[in-house]
Amino acid sequence: LRLASIIIPLFISVLPSNIDDKSSTNNKDLISYSLERIQCLVPLYSNEFRQILQVIPELRTKLESSIKRQQQQKQENETNQQQRSTALNGGTGTQYGHIQLAPTIQLRIDFSNFKS
Repeated sequence: LRLASIIIPLFISVLPSNIDDKSSTNNKDLISYSLERIQCLVPLYSNEFRQILQVIPELRTKLESSIKRQQQQKQENETNQQQRSTALNGGTGTQYGHIQLAPTIQLRIDFSNFKS
């Protein structure tokens, strides 16, 4: 309990307090690292984690808002990637930008009646 009571609030204190906090864009790597560490610690110290969040409710709200923000950013990134791939494909809907072209080598023999 002692170790968890120090580490968990430490990682949560790194997280931005407001969802609209613009200074967090500079610390994106640090924020994502602390969220990953928190997610790894929760299964190990689940009871202690609950106790800490019950004792200090500000940590809970800060953690919840950071997780929501991270999920929103992931959804926005996925949407942007889909829009970029559609724009690169010319809106054809082909996957990975592959466009089927007519063959460049003309065959002289007709293989349509070929049977194996």
